[in-house]
Amino acid sequence: YQVEKISFADGTVWGVGDIASRVTRNGTEGADYMVGFTNYASRINGLGGNDTLIGGNQDDVLDGGEGDDSLSGGYGNDTLMGGAGNDSLSGDSGNDTLVGGAGNDSLSGDYGDDTLTGGEGNDYLSGGFGSDTYVFNQGDGQDTINDYDYWTWQDTDTLQLGAGLLMGDMQISQEGEDLKLSWGTDTVTLQSYFNSSAYYQVEKISFADGTVWGVGDIASRVTRNGTEGADYMVGFTNYASRINGLGGNDTLIGGNQDDVLDGG
Repeated sequence: YQVEKISFADGTVWGVGDIASRVTRNGTEGADYMVGFTNYASRINGLGGNDTLIGGNQDDVLDGGEGDDSLSGGYGNDTLMGGAGNDSLSGDSGNDTLVGGAGNDSLSGDYGDDTLTGGEGNDYLSGGFGSDTYVFNQGDGQDTINDYDYWTWQDTDTLQLGAGLLMGDMQISQEGEDLKLSWGTDTVTLQSYFNSSAYYQVEKISFADGTVWGVGDIASRVTRNGTEGADYMVGFTNYASRINGLGGNDTLIGGNQDDVLDGG
């Protein structure tokens, strides 16, 4: 349906890309289904309703607005904003920026070096492949991060903590294979952090004052506890581990450093 060129009397000629760069497409207050240009950057606002917004092959900006929206960036370095509501954001390929907004959102970076911010609400964040950054600010609620990435040997993932989330106030605990960081009612759970595979580990935790912790800093501050049943627990490969089996017939295995294993 597209007219490929718009020609002005002064000789200026616009193509489809020129139009695309000047237009923000707006949905309605209902449930909209909107797809961006294939080969040109798109800006799409869903407005109200439960919208589905899909980007194209370039650097798109998708804003769901109010409602429970589904946003997919496609190719390119996209910016996805869920807005208010329980939204689902997928960056797909490219170095994407995903912002959930208010509500219980699900953010998936997929491929590329992505930045994921859940915002207020209890959000689920998964960076996928690439060196991803998870942003957690004071008042953001209870977020869960799944950082499975089997290219971990070349990727560095970071949890970036905002102002007011201080080291001195932080409670560090283990729940099963998960690492839990808490500041009162604000919590971040790093799923499978203590799995025997390093594929799940966020490599860095960065504080607002510039302090950066690596995996070794976390390992030195956590004593892993088993259960009253028969546990199988493996320590960090390259960092010293402290493991208490507690009750049951446990199997505890250390790594390559100076570990402390207590069968209970």
